[in-house]
This record gives sequence, structure tokens and C-alpha cells, in this order.
Amino acid sequence: MAASVYFAFTPDLHFYFLSSAHTQHVQNLRRDHRAAVCFSPAGARWQNLRGVQMRGVVTLGQGEEEKRGRSVYLARFPFARALERALEEASLHCFVPDWVRLIDNRLGFGHKEEWSWP
Repeated sequence: MAASVYFAFTPDLHFYFLSSAHTQHVQNLRRDHRAAVCFSPAGARWQNLRGVQMRGVVTLGQGEEEKRGRSVYLARFPFARALERALEEASLHCFVPDWVRLIDNRLGFGHKEEWSWP
């Protein structure tokens, strides 16, 4: 199931997002921690199509990882501090990719670069 989320990230490619335990995507992640994500600008013509696709694993942030993730998240989205009750009820999740594909048609139709690691 696809779900749009606000995310914050670190240089070591940890992507943090907040979501309620009651959502369908979090329920799915409880059964299978693997996930795929993509980022692309909306409304691009095919000649300008570009974006990033990734596969990896999502874990529930706990302990130091949760503190780090919430700090990174609130630094990127300071408005979220005003949503105190929602923040208390939301769980922090961390997506870490093991495969990344960059697509950029501006460099030629179907141009892509890929990286993977264990």
C-alpha cells in the first residue's frame, strides 16, 4: 500500500517519518518490514522526468534512534511542535534503503543510475 508521509533524513540515509499505529501502512509494516519509496516532482513532462526510487527496511524508532529521529524530524518540520497531541500519539519509523535508483530524463531518455549495498 502506498502512503504519502512527511519525512526527514540524515546524511547516512536514515529517512524518518511519523505515523499512527492504526494506519494501514504501519499495520502492513508490522507484518513485513520491507518497503519501497519514490520521490519525484509533480507534473513533470517526460523530457524532464526525474526522481529517486529506493527499496529497504522500515523499523520502529526506539531509544536513541527515536530521539535522533524526532530531533531530525522537528528540525525539518518545526511546525510539528504545535501538534503536540498528534506527536505523542504517533510512532517514529526509520526507513533505511539498501538499493537506490536515480532516474533523470534530462540527461537522456531512460537515463538511470543504481546503487546497492548489503
